[in-house]
Amino acid sequence: MSIAKTLIFFIGFILSSCTIVNTAHVMIGEKRSPIDISEVKLYTTPPPKYIEIAILNVDSGHDFRTAQGLMNTSIEKLKLDAASMGANGVILKNVGDKTSGAYGVISSPIVPGAPAIVSMSSHNYKTVSGTAIYVAQ
Repeated sequence: MSIAKTLIFFIGFILSSCTIVNTAHVMIGEKRSPIDISEVKLYTTPPPKYIEIAILNVDSGHDFRTAQGLMNTSIEKLKLDAASMGANGVILKNVGDKTSGAYGVISSPIVPGAPAIVSMSSHNYKTVSGTAIYVAQ
């Protein structure tokens, strides 16, 4: 394989790499038997009667995906986590953006007098949190 083809392959691989998804939960109730994700309903206001199961948090990030794509991934993972706990609903609490970043200075000890290179990066995330609940049908 030529160097150009190898370079194109690696650039394509980096641009299409997986979305970073971070999840966390705190159990505040009793876990139930898992259900299908299609049974999980999202609420912006609490239903009249429900049982709390857990507090859920999900962040999704990727440098080359759209904001809507990241939000869809976050919501899907939130519903998947709720379904795994037997929750058939999630009361959404926070839906928004989060940014993290870093920078560094790289200097070359091999080439004396070479200029330092400053590298900066930031990552944008869509974050979603809510309360996993069970609503009797």
